[in-house]
Amino acid sequence: MAEWKEPFQPSDDAGAASAEEGVVILDGPFSVAVTFTPEAALRTSENLRLAAKLAREQRERALRKEVSGL
Repeated sequence: MAEWKEPFQPSDDAGAASAEEGVVILDGPFSVAVTFTPEAALRTSENLRLAAKLAREQRERALRKEVSGL
């Protein structure tokens, strides 16, 4: 089992999704596994996509601010 890092650090490892018997299984880092209905998986994928886009924009904005010295 992976050790929990303090303070929390985001994982660089992507989750792996599979479909079995009509449900979607998401295996993630730190031995996390979640099952979804197909509908919930589609909503989750959209939520993840939007959150990832926002997080990337936030990170890029912070880097620009750091480089500009503001």
